[in-house]
Amino acid sequence: MIRIWLGPDDLARTRLLPAPLPLHEVFIGVAARTVQPGRELRDLVHPAAFPDFLAPLPDTPAPETLDDSLRRLTGAGRPRVRRELIGFTGGVLNAWHHRLAAGDRPAFRRLADAIRRHHDRHTAPASSGAAAHVQRDVRAKTRDLAATGVEGLFATIHPRVRWHNPVLIVDTAHDLDLRPNGAGVTLIPSVAATRPWVGTDPGAVFIAYPVTEPPAPGSGPGAPAAVVTPRPARGAAPPAVPGDPLAALLGRSRAALLRAATDPPCTTSDLARRVGISLPSASQHLSVLRAAGLLLTTRHGNAAHHVPTSLAYSLLSTASP
Repeated sequence: MIRIWLGPDDLARTRLLPAPLPLHEVFIGVAARTVQPGRELRDLVHPAAFPDFLAPLPDTPAPETLDDSLRRLTGAGRPRVRRELIGFTGGVLNAWHHRLAAGDRPAFRRLADAIRRHHDRHTAPASSGAAAHVQRDVRAKTRDLAATGVEGLFATIHPRVRWHNPVLIVDTAHDLDLRPNGAGVTLIPSVAATRPWVGTDPGAVFIAYPVTEPPAPGSGPGAPAAVVTPRPARGAAPPAVPGDPLAALLGRSRAALLRAATDPPCTTSDLARRVGISLPSASQHLSVLRAAGLLLTTRHGNAAHHVPTSLAYSLLSTASP
């Protein structure tokens, strides 16, 4: 979980933006992989994270255009870009990362062009269709803020967000403490998000929360039950998928583990359970994937968390059955 420690100045400076931010919507949408992004974007996003410099916060709460956002992105300082890319990749930068980390202007123009294409084709149509719903959500939360204060507002953001004075807790796969030190928290409505996203720059902490939608037809009481595929027997390899090139390359269990790791949280136990193999088998296969440069592993307490690398996402995107 992420714990955001808030003092009186932070609470006073916490703000709710009136609309989604273009760059946040682009990169959260890319992380969801609802459409296949270009490599310029794909190499900068994991399902659980992207570097904060890609989606800088505005200075004012006024609605922001894509042009405004891109100007601030392309003006990001070289030390920050390099630091965040090293942290994001675990120090394994590819050629694209190196160009951005070096402050290469043509690379940033290429990035801006890729963002604009993705935004115009995918992000803008979805945001436009949900604009009225976003306005209703923001109005409701503004009323909550007026009636119950910022602590009441926190209670309405999302079930994964909890307020225990003086800590705002967000349930995620990461274990992290953030201290804004008077800068506050920016709450951003999001059409693309399906769960809260947290910006971890202490001076610009944000939570992009999914806009609550009314229940879809057929999802209430009496709706058909979901179909659940039976799991393989414990310790057995997952069933083969006909024509699966990734399984042919890595083996069925490793291919299944790599695909399962794209849906965080991903501890070794989580992945073993999802794939239906024993914990020792999962641990051995994950070690091979890590040695091959397909997984990054970090430890939080006694648990190891696994995230696919950019190389893994390239492999997954080209080897889908």
